[in-house]
Amino acid sequence: MRGLKQALIFFSIAFTIPFAKGQSLLIDLKKGIAPEPTDKSQFWLYPLETRLQGVPSDLDTVAYWVFPFLSQRFLYEQYNYGRIYESFNSIDISKESIEKAKIYYSNPSNSIDIKYKMYGISGFKNKKKVIIVDSNNNGDLSDETIIEIDTTSLTLYEKLEFYTQTPLFVVHYEILTKEGKILKREKIVKIQPFVKLINPYNQALEDLKFGLVTQEQFSGTIDVNGKKYNFLIDGWTEDDDISSMLAIFEYGQYQKTLRYGAIGETVKLGNTLIRLDSINVEKETLFASILGNFNPEAVGNQEGMKAPRVSVKDLNGNSFDTQNLSEKYIFMIYWGTWCGPCKADHPELKLLYDTYKSQNIQFLGFAVDNSEDGVKKYLRKEGMEWPNVFVNMNAKKESSSIIEDYHIHSYPTYFLIAPGGKILSKTGDLNSIKNKLQQNIKQ
Repeated sequence: MRGLKQALIFFSIAFTIPFAKGQSLLIDLKKGIAPEPTDKSQFWLYPLETRLQGVPSDLDTVAYWVFPFLSQRFLYEQYNYGRIYESFNSIDISKESIEKAKIYYSNPSNSIDIKYKMYGISGFKNKKKVIIVDSNNNGDLSDETIIEIDTTSLTLYEKLEFYTQTPLFVVHYEILTKEGKILKREKIVKIQPFVKLINPYNQALEDLKFGLVTQEQFSGTIDVNGKKYNFLIDGWTEDDDISSMLAIFEYGQYQKTLRYGAIGETVKLGNTLIRLDSINVEKETLFASILGNFNPEAVGNQEGMKAPRVSVKDLNGNSFDTQNLSEKYIFMIYWGTWCGPCKADHPELKLLYDTYKSQNIQFLGFAVDNSEDGVKKYLRKEGMEWPNVFVNMNAKKESSSIIEDYHIHSYPTYFLIAPGGKILSKTGDLNSIKNKLQQNIKQ
């Protein structure tokens, strides 16, 4: 959500409509360039024949890559070829996801040939890393921009941040709607020339690896009972299941986030509850519904509501039930070892824990990850002493009450719950939680 922390310089048409419970809203979206990356993902090494023309003949080394804008379709292709050879957090290759892809794409109407992949090459020439991607998807690299980078003098940090110096460009691809219609899509992106792999097969693979950075946002404006709100939606690298975060602001106040939301979630604007139903597949319209007036006695995931009950065991086998903690403040921390912004907050979190651990508050972490042992190792290494619950990110049914009831769609997400169970704060901004703690708990 880095892009949503910045102001955007364009606006959209406001809908001034007297709202009624159950009313549906269609809100126009406008696309623009985001000031910072809104999503990152990796190219996959591609051993199949790509038939790319215009590949430079003077490269010392060359590797062929593919970027799938529909990950489940790509997964099905790889399954058919027997090539599940890479595993990244950005693509789910669990047994459940493979079975889902097999069922869906075995239907001929869902497997029509479309240009849902973008190809590219990387290599070295005189110690310079060379990257070319087929952005217009015509199978020819001779009409594309060549990115050349001298890697010899760059630190690891400089390599990972080098995308700030690569040019913006537009990529073209196709997707297939549920009705069988082929849609041409465009996306504003940059190339990330370097990607640090957790467990690279060899150094050469990591040296040749590169990624894609999405740098676009969508804006809209809505009038709720005479008060206007702006919202921004981060652009993402297309997937089969559209899910995107929204940041909501009071009209024109882009430096101060009022609410975060997600598709499928309910948000409170003034005293009105609005459900963010969906974005159309071309991202030109946001569909929403008016649910009625806010009820502070209702159980939900919004500030001012009663927090859903959670009964769990932490990594040490200790039981925690929010119903039994009703006389305490509860600070919930949703994070993962794979999440860079989460880990960046951990030094400050440790200071907060040391400051408030003797007060009337229970810190409780939810590590949404794919390795329980990995989480334990990280906690020991970082000296994070508060209780943590392991949530298997690949077992959605097991984590439904922990993730779905609280509508966790981005990481980190923090909740501060008051004695009695009311949600004081739901945010991705640790400073906001810190301020709430200072206001409510005397040291």
